[in-house]
Amino acid sequence: MNVVEFGDGVYGVQAAAQKYFHTTADKLTRSQAALLSAMLPNPRYYEDHLSSYRLMRRKGSILNGIGRVRNDPDNREFVQEIKE
Repeated sequence: MNVVEFGDGVYGVQAAAQKYFHTTADKLTRSQAALLSAMLPNPRYYEDHLSSYRLMRRKGSILNGIGRVRNDPDNREFVQEIKE
């Protein structure tokens, strides 16, 4: 993710976190991370349209997907194994 462009001259999650949210990548909220992910198909466009309907829908879909993955018992077991 550190070579992905998140806007004109903004490369990587760290740079995007600083530009859009004035924070570091490790302190992004789930919602902020979802917004950055939603920008990826066309980051130069979304850089100037952060509150567009389409971007907000994509962000919502990503957050819903995160919720489904987190609530799946098999995924919880897999994550627990990784942590150990």
